[in-house]
Amino acid sequence: QIEGDLAGLSPDLVLVLPSGHNDITGAKRFSDREATAFNHGLRRRVEDSHLFRSVAKIAGGSAEQDVTVPPPGVPSAPWRVPAEQIEENLLAMVGACREQGSAPVFIAPPQRIEVQQAVPAYRAVAELVERVADTTGTPLADPASLFAARAPEPLFVDNVHPNRTGARLIAF
Repeated sequence: QIEGDLAGLSPDLVLVLPSGHNDITGAKRFSDREATAFNHGLRRRVEDSHLFRSVAKIAGGSAEQDVTVPPPGVPSAPWRVPAEQIEENLLAMVGACREQGSAPVFIAPPQRIEVQQAVPAYRAVAELVERVADTTGTPLADPASLFAARAPEPLFVDNVHPNRTGARLIAF
């Protein structure tokens, strides 16, 4: 897909933040595109509802602070995309960027410590990113220390996606 994303562009730099979170979840009955469209639409409808806003206000917080850590071992299902394929995909991204004359830079996926401990597969994906960066000589920016310095400030909207403040830290 990155080839299509780069078509017609000539960026000097391409930032790649490969979290792998969708890849390590168990097989789904919907395609990635269908699931993403459904989840974004549902979340938007819920967050825009008067009831949601009222409950968040009463609770003294927001959706960004209401993050549930998955139980240890989740996901237990086999990875939807095998680790070898994730690594091949990362190598292909590096190759496509360089073929276009762009310099790829990996950004290590920021992860909440509790989630990383509960779901070791998330750390495994981060290690794949580190290995591909090392093997290909691709720079790797790791915002982990920036996130750690802001703890316990909420920096994620859920277990995976950084909130606005978290995104600003990644952009450091």
